[in-house]
Amino acid sequence: MVNSHPIYGADTEGSFYDEDVAEFNMKRLGTILDETKELTGGKEIRGVTTVYLYFGMYGASFSWHVEDMELYSINYLHYGAPKYWFAVPPEASTRFERLMRQQFPTYDRHCKAFMRHKSFSVLPALLDMHRIPYGTMTQHPNEFIITFPHGYHMGFNLGYNIAESTNFATDRWIDFGKNAVLCKCRSDTVEIDMTPYMQKYRRDDYERWYSYWYMPKATPCFDSAQCSTKTKEGRVWDHQAYEAFNCLQEKAA
Repeated sequence: MVNSHPIYGADTEGSFYDEDVAEFNMKRLGTILDETKELTGGKEIRGVTTVYLYFGMYGASFSWHVEDMELYSINYLHYGAPKYWFAVPPEASTRFERLMRQQFPTYDRHCKAFMRHKSFSVLPALLDMHRIPYGTMTQHPNEFIITFPHGYHMGFNLGYNIAESTNFATDRWIDFGKNAVLCKCRSDTVEIDMTPYMQKYRRDDYERWYSYWYMPKATPCFDSAQCSTKTKEGRVWDHQAYEAFNCLQEKAA
């Protein structure tokens, strides 16, 4: 045990919940994330709209990460030894990401969302040094852990155990999911089309959001005549210019 690497039986499709269990049955939580299946003709996103089982042993760990598309997650420990969790509050996530970019600059150059690879760990002592807040919690059998949108978390198992987990969404999640920055270097990146959610739940914000993410952007130029022509066509240079333009419009109104 001491000289061997721990094995983590993670991401195993399935659930230990009986079909007739109504409360907190992870196979049917009944949140707005279920609308994703309706939009894709019943297609599931494994581990996101389906349930995964996790078989842990002493020392088996999971690295710092946020959930796919900034979703909520729910984890239930069925049996065995506890899990120990570390979690950074969402309001400190930007500082945490800045620190991780400093620690792993090579990966940052290759992928602006490299933390979604779920392969990077730093000791909590480093967070203490940089005054990044975090919390800890011990999860025992028959207990749930809920993680929140854009909240980084990691942890490890204190012995053999069995848990299951899935994702879910609330109305509040939409404001995180609509701005999720995704990994573009991996083929298994989870991406949920936020357009239907924005049209249904954020009608007042939809046009601005859609223009920001999906309308073509002009490349920066240094010819004032060319730039002014492009501006008259309704095109902007980049996201920062677009945000500044909207800010001026709001102030003028």
